[in-house]
Amino acid sequence: MKRISLFQCSFLITCIFLNSISAQENLPGTDSVFGFDQLLYNGRVYTYQVPRNAKGSPMLFETGFELGTLTVQGNTYKDLALNYDVFNQLLLLKYIDHKGSTTILSVSESRVGGFTIGRSCFEMNYQPGSKPVISQFFKADHITVRYYWRKTLKLDNTFGTQVFVFSVPLREQTVTVDGREQPYRKNKEFIKAFKPSVQENINNYLKVNKIKILKVSDAAITDLISYCNTQLAL
Repeated sequence: MKRISLFQCSFLITCIFLNSISAQENLPGTDSVFGFDQLLYNGRVYTYQVPRNAKGSPMLFETGFELGTLTVQGNTYKDLALNYDVFNQLLLLKYIDHKGSTTILSVSESRVGGFTIGRSCFEMNYQPGSKPVISQFFKADHITVRYYWRKTLKLDNTFGTQVFVFSVPLREQTVTVDGREQPYRKNKEFIKAFKPSVQENINNYLKVNKIKILKVSDAAITDLISYCNTQLAL
């Protein structure tokens, strides 16, 4: 019997390994769409346990995962099942693993450039020495509005027994004009972020359209900053 050389042995092992991966990728429902893309499937399995008898959800999108996109190191992946755990500040990806089981992954934020969930756009704000901050954003040339979402979890005795209750989504918001970011909570604070020569026009726009800045819809805030942007060009 002939001895198998070290090169032949390595070659056979490599072929078996590649055939195994190819076969797994062809299984129905296996890591749907992107196979075993280590750039995309990089993070930890989501293990957060909602307290027993808790009311509400830690998620921003409480109805469940929605289709979205994810940009990782310049590569954009589409048609992903995503959600945003605002209580723990985690981006979640749901997919089918190579065993056919549904897995929820907490995406490694250090690699993420941005993501969308439904029609909502988010980005990662990186600062040296601290954890990246997730914000929803609306942008029109020189103007950007950012929402910073959070939820609280409190013990509540209203129901006769002690239960934990997640709050509704809470947010802080800022407007950035020509690189200068300012927080705001009232219409007047939003208006003051702009140069004096356009403040009256913006104030009139808010009044005519009956906009309360803390209750404005995503569509309305998009139209608002688009209008503000045209005023800056005058």
